[in-house]
Amino acid sequence: MKFEYSPRILAQLGTELITSDEVAFTELLKNAYDAKATVVNVHFLESIDKLDVAKLLTPLPDDVLAAVKAASNKAPVIIIEDNGKGMDYNELQNGFFKVGSDLKEQQKRKDENDGSTEKMILGDKGLGRLSSQRLAATLLVETSSKGEKDLLNLVTVNWSKFAKDLDEDAPELRIKKLTSLPYTRLWFTGGVNFSKFIDDRRPEQISMFEEPGEPEIYLQEKLQSSVSFLYSPFEQEEDDFKINFFLNGLHVQSSFHNDSIKVAETIHSFSLNRKGGKSYLELELQLKPWYVEMIHLRLLGKNLFKERQRDAAFYESLLEKYQDRLQSNLSRKMKLEDYLESKQGLSQARQAIEQIMPVEGKVYAFHREAFRLNLAINSAKATGAIEKTGNMAAIRDFLNYHNGIKLYRDKFRIANLGDKESDWLSLQQARTRGQQFFRFELGNVVGYIKINDFYQNFIKEISSRQELVESLNAIALKRIVQAIFNDDFYQLSTSAYYLVRDILIEEGLVRNNTPKELKQQVDESEALLQETLKSLAVFQAAFKDIKDNIHLNSDDSIQKVRKILLELEGQDSSLSDSINNSISTLKNAKETLTVIEERQRDSYNNYKLMANGLITEVMTHELHSILLNTKSGEGYQAHIASLKNYLFDQNQVKRYNEELKPVAAQLDFLHTRITELDVFYNFLESTFIRQGTSDDFEHEDFGALLEGFKKRLDTRLKDSKTMIVYDGLKDYTWYVPKGTLTHVFYNLIDNSLHWIGERQKRSAYDQSYKLDGRDFIRIEKVDDYTVNYYDSGTGVQDDLQYTLFHPFKSGKENGRGMGLYIVKNLLESFGGSINLLPDLNSQGNRYIFSISIQNDEQA
Repeated sequence: MKFEYSPRILAQLGTELITSDEVAFTELLKNAYDAKATVVNVHFLESIDKLDVAKLLTPLPDDVLAAVKAASNKAPVIIIEDNGKGMDYNELQNGFFKVGSDLKEQQKRKDENDGSTEKMILGDKGLGRLSSQRLAATLLVETSSKGEKDLLNLVTVNWSKFAKDLDEDAPELRIKKLTSLPYTRLWFTGGVNFSKFIDDRRPEQISMFEEPGEPEIYLQEKLQSSVSFLYSPFEQEEDDFKINFFLNGLHVQSSFHNDSIKVAETIHSFSLNRKGGKSYLELELQLKPWYVEMIHLRLLGKNLFKERQRDAAFYESLLEKYQDRLQSNLSRKMKLEDYLESKQGLSQARQAIEQIMPVEGKVYAFHREAFRLNLAINSAKATGAIEKTGNMAAIRDFLNYHNGIKLYRDKFRIANLGDKESDWLSLQQARTRGQQFFRFELGNVVGYIKINDFYQNFIKEISSRQELVESLNAIALKRIVQAIFNDDFYQLSTSAYYLVRDILIEEGLVRNNTPKELKQQVDESEALLQETLKSLAVFQAAFKDIKDNIHLNSDDSIQKVRKILLELEGQDSSLSDSINNSISTLKNAKETLTVIEERQRDSYNNYKLMANGLITEVMTHELHSILLNTKSGEGYQAHIASLKNYLFDQNQVKRYNEELKPVAAQLDFLHTRITELDVFYNFLESTFIRQGTSDDFEHEDFGALLEGFKKRLDTRLKDSKTMIVYDGLKDYTWYVPKGTLTHVFYNLIDNSLHWIGERQKRSAYDQSYKLDGRDFIRIEKVDDYTVNYYDSGTGVQDDLQYTLFHPFKSGKENGRGMGLYIVKNLLESFGGSINLLPDLNSQGNRYIFSISIQNDEQA
């Protein structure tokens, strides 16, 4: 038995395996690159009569022109010509006309053995030229090589004939050369449809007064995207490979608009590299001045922003002023091994990803909404980032053509990953998690990922170019990059927002108001309104008296009106002041309300925490019921003692040691932990919210509160050899919502015990962490409204000092990073605050927290 092939196989490989006309184009352009071409010209002709032979790369023999005219019969024609090495007769037969030819694969292996990295071979399957079927019914191959001195080859392929009979011979001609230069020229005719490829925006009639300029002819979106990303436009060094397009001899616009990319608000970047024998992941987020302006807009709202907006240079100066703070918090470097261990399902991916390292990538993020995009464009112009001619239509066209994250091997595109239909990084799916504001939107990002696989040993495309061949390397690449884009870049975006928000508040550009302040402003407005109403009542009564005496027909009426006007003389300025004060106060209240509304956008985190809190409370109640039931078994020691005596009486000492004693030890441990949990439950139970108690305030005594912590955390304090010190806080009380201080100080003490333990570990090998004396947690009174909290731990590390109170920020391994975020918001909810003071400990880290309240009802 042997395989036989139906003629249909050519059509299936050419039109079905190659899934689009754009892919067909790129396959043929890659062939030109592999032929060492430096220039490729693509001509779209409405008919062969529109051909300007002077614009061809090489002279056109008359016999070739005659053959094309005969084949096209005045129908549209496409020409793809290059100045590559061309093909002699044998190469044409055994390369171009041999389906599945391995010539390029052989060349790759030869280059690899020789260590050659001069030029990458892009093709390898020997199927690309079959994509010609998608472009036209007939193909004429005109080619000349240096190996054949006098003659060139012209072969005519009628695809419909080959679909019927594989043994069909393509007519071939040997034609006298007009040049010694090598080249290949492909002629396509029959069924050519220009509307798929050309976007002709020229007006039907051109005014005689109109200045001649660049023709408004463009590639259609899909072809523009495919061609622009065939080789990476992100590379700083241009490759010696140019592609030009022409319509009836007129130039077609087909460049990648690099100016447009400069309007991106943010640039996220990552790299996977080896340094000093170890692999590292580095992450960075770069902000543009108009990003700061966008956050200012978001915090104030459009109307208030128009009043408070600063010029572009000011926002640029803010980035410069806070450069160190931003850079230290918006960049990361970690060992690849540690990173992969921290991500679920990636611990085994190290070897596979290291085989294609270095890997790098960048994402440029934009806004399409008109107001924000226009703001970004104007700011980019004002700061000199783009030319003054930049406009919104050009940016939107740029995003339409080029959006998505493309994959490159060195400078060259791999597959069609990142096209509109290919969300290979699951960016849209990730938008269903967390806050969308911090996530990428597929249509608003342009970016790339570049791998190192010069000889294409590890990452390969499937034949349709729509996906990667599944391999350990491809799987590792996708999963790691998805984690970086959807987790790590999300965290950087979140940090950037809160950092910039804090900077704007510190600079006085956004008021950091609380609901209490809003209530005060509303109360002031009401008081001013009452004064205004009183003044208006005086004017109203006066106008009534004037109306009654309007005729001024007697001395008495004249005197009355004069008296009224004299009485009003002092009232007009009072009324004016009252109205102006009311307007000013209402403006302040409006601004406060806007800021508070912006804070409500953070409510996702709060509601999520509330939901988690409800689950935790249910679990806690269930645990408590278990605790209550287990108390009835507290006499287990007596049962264990009886069993022990019995085994000893039976001379079963070995059985006791191996079987009963371990069980007794486990029961002792469980009993101790259950007892501790019971105490802890009773301690936390006072913090639970119940109907009618959510707004309850009470006088909280610090001495009693902290003494309770000492008792309830006695085991942990003893294990860490740590003491809680709160001298001078006896009878010191704050009037606060019920249970608040329990939440606040439990979180702080829990953190302290962790970082004291960390300092103790480090002191074993680093003398700078040694402590004279005992470890401590200290709470000190500053005044009636403020206490300072600090400990003998490591202090707050540099990269967290400005983001410590932001959500999802933690220095602990596997920490959730929500504790201090909750503490800060909890305190601020009733006018309190918590701040990290600038004082440094012996390790040079900030370590003192200032906690304060402002409450008129405090005792």
